[in-house]
Amino acid sequence: MYWVDPFHYFLEGVVTDVLYQQPVVCKADDLIPIKLDPSAGTCGAYLAPYLTGSPLQPGTGYVANPTATSGYCEYCVYTVGDQFFGSLGWSAGDR
Repeated sequence: MYWVDPFHYFLEGVVTDVLYQQPVVCKADDLIPIKLDPSAGTCGAYLAPYLTGSPLQPGTGYVANPTATSGYCEYCVYTVGDQFFGSLGWSAGDR
């Protein structure tokens, strides 16, 4: 019934239009803390393989403190709004 509901198409159009190519800046409460492995060096180096991803599953997000060498890395899930609505199966091309 999801695809039959006209409100779905309205909502998809509005959300993709507003979030398309908009940069995401996470607030402190939105950042995900990840304990840094001391042998990894910096948070940027530690999370680089995850952020790069793979050809089938590209990485998303960014590290808010890439030069940190101890404690916790602060990870934001999205870099641009497209990544958010893409996770819902929505596309800006469907606007």
